[in-house]
Amino acid sequence: MSEPVALSAGAVDGGHSAEDHFEDWLVNRANAARDPISASSAKPYRYMWRAWCRWLASAGGRDEPVHWLLATSEHAQRYLQQGPSPAASTRKSRSAPISEITRQRYQRFLHILYMHALHRGLVRESPFAGAEEPLSVQEQSEGQIFHAIQLQAIAESLPSGMQRMDVRDRAILSVLLDAAITTSELCQLRLQHVGGHLSKVSLSIDGKRTAQVRTLQLEPRASAALRHWMEIRRGITVSRPGEEDVVFVSKKGRAMTNHSIFHLVSTTVRQAFKAHHLDMPNHIGAQVLRNSRLVHWLNAGMPADEVVRRAGFKDQKSFRGLRGHIDPAVLQPLRVRTHEPASAK
Repeated sequence: MSEPVALSAGAVDGGHSAEDHFEDWLVNRANAARDPISASSAKPYRYMWRAWCRWLASAGGRDEPVHWLLATSEHAQRYLQQGPSPAASTRKSRSAPISEITRQRYQRFLHILYMHALHRGLVRESPFAGAEEPLSVQEQSEGQIFHAIQLQAIAESLPSGMQRMDVRDRAILSVLLDAAITTSELCQLRLQHVGGHLSKVSLSIDGKRTAQVRTLQLEPRASAALRHWMEIRRGITVSRPGEEDVVFVSKKGRAMTNHSIFHLVSTTVRQAFKAHHLDMPNHIGAQVLRNSRLVHWLNAGMPADEVVRRAGFKDQKSFRGLRGHIDPAVLQPLRVRTHEPASAK
């Protein structure tokens, strides 16, 4: 066992809690000149930090509770091997394994938090010092997409039955494949947001930011799938207050959740890849469907500003995580605008 990394006994005694440290880091990041982080965008980082600290509180079920300032490299290695989840020790064999990308994300971010502690004089070194040095706290890693043969396999694996839930699932997957909206936007769709008729259906997407408020027109296949579901949906009574006009509902008549959408998408993707003998990717959620559609639009020649509008982005900078998949000719204007020196005229 390596020596504890903590310097300050007072801090260990309660003078600087894990929550205090995270908030201190967040204030520092919020005021950063480059890639500042807001309180809302910090939620996944807060989750990762709390998951680590909860694990330390139980020491993986093997030792006495460990204060975060006294964590060692052995603790860090054991945590990452078990899986960065507070329930890793009870993970069942039928559950999807933690991907290497997820482990790296936890390792890099936790290293950042401990480096902040080092700069504050609280520790001598980071227990996650083996992590690759991150480019920034907001990872610049390449977003994943499905390629043409994979998307075709998924499209061929959509539910084909005529039972109520088959029709609903086919509509959900068709909209995600076609419109590139987020899971949250899909869950928040209301009956009044669905318009149009005949071959093409339109969606009115709402959102907290101005850029997120937009109207999208579905292609004929997705329009037909959604229109079929809407015929069934109008006959379903939803009793829970505030959800009476939600478009997509569960078997029990409740609004679909992000978790239920993820389960539907991931199950469909697994079935599609297995049936077509394709290697399973690291990520199989709705975000990959969204990424794939955005990249397809750009590479097919759709103006970048129109793709920005359809995606609900503020500007083209949001494409930076997908650059490796986009035709360089499409990205060239973005690179010039993004990296041009401030003094350039």
